[in-house]
Amino acid sequence: MGNLKMVAAAAAASVLALAAGSASAAPYVDTIPGGQTNDFIAKYFPAGTQIEGWYGANLYLIAGGPVTIRADYYGAEAGFINSFTLTGCGGTPTFSHGGGNTFNAIGPAVLGPSTTFCTSSQSPGLLPLSFSVDNGALTVTNGANADNTTAGPNFFMSFDNNYVLDTTVNGVTAGSGQSVFLFLDDGGAQNDDNHDDMVIRLSITGGSFTVPEPGALALVGLALTGLGLSRRRAARA
Repeated sequence: MGNLKMVAAAAAASVLALAAGSASAAPYVDTIPGGQTNDFIAKYFPAGTQIEGWYGANLYLIAGGPVTIRADYYGAEAGFINSFTLTGCGGTPTFSHGGGNTFNAIGPAVLGPSTTFCTSSQSPGLLPLSFSVDNGALTVTNGANADNTTAGPNFFMSFDNNYVLDTTVNGVTAGSGQSVFLFLDDGGAQNDDNHDDMVIRLSITGGSFTVPEPGALALVGLALTGLGLSRRRAARA
């Protein structure tokens, strides 16, 4: 196959993969908590604080090559046995929660680095992460993350700037960055909608994360293809 056809085929495959990953929900900006108290927010922020971010979004990695991702576990408030996995990051599952409220026991009084469990070398594309809910009864997978319009489990994402989260509620929030918080709602407790059933922070060295909106999927696919092509040319030089 000629080089041009190979590039076109790769671009098409990238776009199709991205589109398939985002077919589960159209991402939209909103806030947490939407129901009962979020114990993460209650620990680190003044009363009444809301965090703005993304529902129904999936997380992609943009980089010119393999990078290192650090995962931090902040805690959980849940009756279910839940776990989080980032493939290649310290085994399966990476983090687990056996029930109860751990926010009173884990982490400093001021938001910052928490308990680091692992680092993982990843290549550009959809990040291979997932949450297991209720001892494996349900799974929330990046690439098929539901939005918050149903009672099922989903995760909310908010990008931070050196641990400064978006607490300005104006319908506008960051769609990319080098660190992002993931807030799980496991769908239990009559859909309490507080998104504190497990809280994970991912940070990256040598790249960035992004939440592509539906109209940007083709551009992200072409960008990933272009990065691969430029690396191939460099290797031939």
